[in-house]
Amino acid sequence: MLEPKRKEYPKDVTISKNLTPQQNKEARELLQTFADMLSDIPGKTERVEHKIRLTDETPFRMKQNPLPVHAMDEVDKEINFMLE
Repeated sequence: MLEPKRKEYPKDVTISKNLTPQQNKEARELLQTFADMLSDIPGKTERVEHKIRLTDETPFRMKQNPLPVHAMDEVDKEINFMLE
């Protein structure tokens, strides 16, 4: 199975210019420590379960909002990845 590739990394994050060099270093270390939790790749878990209780069980249909043309390629890639 193909794994998605990250597009953003902790080193790419812009941190406030109002921090001291020590605070900046600590913030970067935190970002690096928790890099696996702060990802631009959507994740999944089996730790949490939830139910959505509906007041009415009648299915409804909604028209899909139009997808911007510039986003279509990226959406197609994500869908194909999820289907694999």
